[in-house]
Amino acid sequence: MAGFNSIYEFKTQIFEMKRDYIFFFCNGQPIWAKGLAVLQTLSAWLRKERQLTGTKVVCAEGDCGACTVLLGYPSSEKIKYEAVNSCILNVHQLDGLHVITIEGLAWGDRLHPVQQAMRDGFGSQCGFCTPGIVMALAANALVDSESTRKKLTAKEALIGNLCRCTGYEAIIDSAEASKKINSWKLADQYPPGAIVKQLKVETKIPFALQEVDPSLEQEIPRKCWRPRTLKDAIEIKRKHREARWLAGGTDLCVQINKERIDPKELIATSEISELCGIREEGNDLIFGGNVSWRELEEWAQLNWPIVKDMLDLFASPQIRNRGTIAGNLANASPVADSLPWLYVSEAEIGTCDGEKWRWIPIEKFYKGYKLLDLRKFELIGAIRIPKSHQSLSQRLFKVSKRRDLDISTFTAAIQWQIVEGRFQQIRLAYGGVGPTVIRLHKTEKVLLSKPCTKDLIEQAGKIAAAEISPISDVRSSNHYRNRLAETILKKFFYEEISVLA
Repeated sequence: MAGFNSIYEFKTQIFEMKRDYIFFFCNGQPIWAKGLAVLQTLSAWLRKERQLTGTKVVCAEGDCGACTVLLGYPSSEKIKYEAVNSCILNVHQLDGLHVITIEGLAWGDRLHPVQQAMRDGFGSQCGFCTPGIVMALAANALVDSESTRKKLTAKEALIGNLCRCTGYEAIIDSAEASKKINSWKLADQYPPGAIVKQLKVETKIPFALQEVDPSLEQEIPRKCWRPRTLKDAIEIKRKHREARWLAGGTDLCVQINKERIDPKELIATSEISELCGIREEGNDLIFGGNVSWRELEEWAQLNWPIVKDMLDLFASPQIRNRGTIAGNLANASPVADSLPWLYVSEAEIGTCDGEKWRWIPIEKFYKGYKLLDLRKFELIGAIRIPKSHQSLSQRLFKVSKRRDLDISTFTAAIQWQIVEGRFQQIRLAYGGVGPTVIRLHKTEKVLLSKPCTKDLIEQAGKIAAAEISPISDVRSSNHYRNRLAETILKKFFYEEISVLA
């Protein structure tokens, strides 16, 4: 190797090489994106840079689904697709992937079966929401070999899509009718072999946006990295202390869109292999920080069904496809739907600084409202839960204005074991009743080892109400939340305990 003094020097040089462009496919066409373009949302890029205006933007926070597109992930020589919200997805997050928009769904002069059924069944009124609805239903119509998730009902598939003309009946009828129309595989329309091959070649070297013409952004430099190892990620963070971690982006990108924050430097974690996957280690379950809610949902369906039931009420398919466990923890909302479950499951949060891991009990990880026990160069790498919690009875509660895709007013988790009519184990956690989720230790102490009676539950409810300190806000009054602290326990008793008796 001319020019290199040793094999080590050669390897180091390769390791330090970086790409200054993002490479992905859009509707089967190769795309090279550079500079500030990679920091745009995908919806903005599609509309402004590619004139693909079928993708609509309404809420810019992942609630309405008008911006839904298909995002394809190479898997061996295949590509698996899922529905995502393009308004809260940055272009640099597309590196090595394939995007299909509403314009790329039809094949020549042949409409996709969902498009055909929507047209025949008058499933569109004003039409503004229709592209997103079609894409969400098209994702659900994928054959198993081309989809990242299992089939949903039409209503479940559309949880993340709003129709302001309230034409849902015709939309659902069209979704059912589309099943009777001959379909095709996306692999026929977009043969994956050549796409996957070029993606691998172009993305072999990690991406790093390190220099942008400051005149384009009021002399404010913008930087972005996509490291592939935990060591590299922490090294970048040490050199760029103000850089923000970016996982799925379903929280952070909303804050950027709404101009609540304006991070100049981003470190995307999605390609860090050490943060991926669900595994068993001894007596513990380990959930990598990059695990998406969709991945957890599919794992839980077989391994922890009550958690799957909780996730059915968690956001929308589009959000669950991208949002991660670490992102939800880092957002630190006291009404985050997952936190009560993690509290009663006695989860520990694994943080890492590139050299060593700390495992912190979740109750100690949250030190106040949006205050985390996270040191300067650490990131959230994993969650650890004792496997013994899988065998315990558990009930998760969510109170909100509407059933689906709504921020909770109040959340609760109860985990228990009854032996000879008495609570052998009992754990309770409430969310939305203070600056953090609260584990109700005093209430647990009253219930533990006692007979499971109505009187005991009523007594426990009063103690639970005294343990919390809710505030009044746009979602409810503190009085209402105090009442919920009692009535949730009564609901638990009548639906879980008395029916067994």
